[in-house]
Amino acid sequence: MKITNPKTLTLFSLCFSFIGFAQDQSAFSLAEAEEYGVNNNAKVLNAMLRYEAAQKKIWETTAMGLPQVSANGNFQNLIDIPTSVVDATLFNPNAQPGEVMTFQMGQKYSSSLTFNVNQLVFDGSYIIGLQFVNSTVSWLKRLFQIPKPKLKPW
Repeated sequence: MKITNPKTLTLFSLCFSFIGFAQDQSAFSLAEAEEYGVNNNAKVLNAMLRYEAAQKKIWETTAMGLPQVSANGNFQNLIDIPTSVVDATLFNPNAQPGEVMTFQMGQKYSSSLTFNVNQLVFDGSYIIGLQFVNSTVSWLKRLFQIPKPKLKPW
């Protein structure tokens, strides 16, 4: 096979130059290879992920019974306060008939703050949920204690 096109030659040489870097060279003893295989077993990795998810679920379930605090604030700056126009004789009996009076009602700034605290006093489903999550975690802990020979594929 004769390659005369420079682009093809460059592409061909680039592809084969990275082949040496594709695989990591490492030497294991028999015990290290067994340990590596057991630790990277798909069943073990899945069990570790389920255990971590159960730990998060425990915290989520426990947090439902902790005090819940929320705060909300509001601030308003009324740039143009509405102006009202009324007959001047309502406020001044000596005013000329037909004379009007303008005034602004309202505040330039307005703010409010709301603060809520909630506490779960007693809920049977909360207690049952905590017991269920704790039993799931204990089951997953026992799953981690499987003897290593049972994990070997042979």
